[in-house]
This record gives sequence, C-alpha cells and structure tokens, in this order.
Amino acid sequence: RTPLWQAASRGYAATVGQLLAAPGIDVNIADKDGWTPLSRAVYRGYAATVGQLLTAPGVDVNTADKDGRTLLWQAASRGYAAVVGQLLTAPGVDVNAADKNGRTPLSRVVYRGYAAIVGQLLTAPGVDVNIADKNGWTPLSWAAYQGHTAVVGQLLAAPGIDVNIIDKDGRTPLSWAAYQGYAAIIGQLL
Repeated sequence: RTPLWQAASRGYAATVGQLLAAPGIDVNIADKDGWTPLSRAVYRGYAATVGQLLTAPGVDVNTADKDGRTLLWQAASRGYAAVVGQLLTAPGVDVNAADKNGRTPLSRVVYRGYAAIVGQLLTAPGVDVNIADKNGWTPLSWAAYQGHTAVVGQLLAAPGIDVNIIDKDGRTPLSWAAYQGYAAIIGQLL
C-alpha cells in the first residue's frame, strides 16, 4: 500500500494533492486485493479526494474488484450521489459495465431504491436500461420486485425501455409486481 493509497483511503485530500504533485507518481498502483487509491476513495465516499484523483494523468476510471464491480458500481451501490456525479463526468467511464453476476450500476442502484442516483444514471450518455443480469432480470424487474414505485416511474419514462423482457424464470416485471402484490406498480406497468 503506497502513501497515495493510504492517504486516499482515509480521505486526506490535501495529502493526496501533495502526493499527486510528486514526479513519477503512479495513481493506478493497487494493493494485494486490487484496490487502487481511487477505488478506496470511491468506496468510502470521499468526494474531495475522488475529485483530485480523477485529475491525475492516466487514472483508470473503470478499474474493478475481483467481483467485477467498477468504481461507478461501488459508488452507486453505496448511495454516494456526489461521487457518482464525478465519475459520470470522467472521460471514458463505462456506465454499463456489469459485475460477475451481470448487474450494472443501474440495476444495482434500482435494487437499492436510490431514486436520485437512478436519475443521474438515466441521463448518462449511452446508458442501456434493458441490460439483463445472469438471471435475466432487468433494472425494471428489480424495481418491480422490490416495490420501488418512484423508480419504476423513472424507468418507464426512459427512452427505449422494454417492459416485456422475460427472465430465466419466465417472468416479466409485471409478473414480479403481481407476485409481490404491489398494486401501484401493477397499475404503472399496465
């Protein structure tokens, strides 16, 4: 674990700034578990530190952990709206990168019901609202199953949304809403 990793992991933005100014600093050196300085700052939600690290030349904004969870996936999953916003403006960020289970940042944040972050991701260039995970669940499937009425509304307003995608169990978002007994969501989907 490098000094930059240590400072980023603890959110010491001023120290990170000092270290980034040093000649030859490599911002992408990971620890034995694959965590880079940026991934640690993202995981902990240190927006000021993330902002500094994103300005470093050559920073990898799509680095992922052993389970395929990218920085954007981590920030979205943990509810860090400010960090999600920073990552979405980073050049080259892959908004549709999926983890080993095929879950994208959008599907993960929909599962959690974080409507504000769903809104951020839905406005990201290139976002695909219909990507299904390994079980065939789309973000709309997750929203319907979890009972997130507001999120269902957001997804239904997204261009290109397909409400009829069938998962591996032969179910659609509507059938999941019916299974759970969510009358309001059934009304939205009909």
